[in-house]
Amino acid sequence: MPTAERLGVDIRNLPVIGDFRGQLGRCSVKGCESEAVEDHHFAPQALFGTAADEWPRALLCVNHHTEWHQRIAGQEVKRHLI
Repeated sequence: MPTAERLGVDIRNLPVIGDFRGQLGRCSVKGCESEAVEDHHFAPQALFGTAADEWPRALLCVNHHTEWHQRIAGQEVKRHLI
């Protein structure tokens, strides 16, 4: 599966909308106990604008949040190539 690095996407350059690590609870991924969480928008604000706030959100730890974005970055490119 393509990763962000293989595709030349540097996720460190994406804007951080909010940093709620240690303030909100635990990661939403089953079995993950991390409390270093970030507010994740399933409808990215870069694509949905202010409507992103109308879509579901979840708390994800830094590792799972990064993994989600790496996997989605690969799928987005894959869809455009088909």
